Amino acid sequence: MKTKTHYLLVLDQSGSMASDWNSTIQAVQTQFKGIQSIQNEIPDVPLEVTFVTFSDQYYQHCIAAPPIELNNIPWNIIFPNSNTALLDAIGKSISNLESRVGENEDVICLIFTDGGENSSREFTYEKVKVLIESKKEKGWQFNMIGADFDALYEGMQIGLNQHEIQNFSKKDLPQYMAFLENSLKDHSSSKSRNTASFFSKFKF
Repeated sequence: MKTKTHYLLVLDQSGSMASDWNSTIQAVQTQFKGIQSIQNEIPDVPLEVTFVTFSDQYYQHCIAAPPIELNNIPWNIIFPNSNTALLDAIGKSISNLESRVGENEDVICLIFTDGGENSSREFTYEKVKVLIESKKEKGWQFNMIGADFDALYEGMQIGLNQHEIQNFSKKDLPQYMAFLENSLKDHSSSKSRNTASFFSKFKF
């Protein structure tokens, strides 16, 4: 059995996502089906998924779940509403997952938002930055997709480097999700062949 790969998806479901929500959810569902296929094809490399959405509230739909459990996500109750508590979503997601990550296990975190922070109550930019930087020292990988706003400015405030931040239009999300799925498959294949190590990790 190879070391586990954790995939953490933090998805904005604030009200501004409404215009492209159907295509966004379809892209996520397609990616999750792809992750299930990867696990079936490469069963010796365990995958676990944590899926979180956020508005001014935090919604944890699954945590460290094997891909088969993604079939249980209640998509019909996930819909855009309210404001963007981005910092709380990131901070809580990392804090909730960290105890489930074993030594030398990979963590790939993807944050998708179409707007900047405007309503967090628990986490500040500095707290999230410290948390992310501490996890990056342990090998966690973070990537942020900002749709239709200045994601570079927002991402750098929480400790991300320029190469870890992508600006996209919301309509391009399916393309990006497919790219990530293909990269995750390549990563699992490499781990299965023992050609990936703790220092040779998944890259976008």
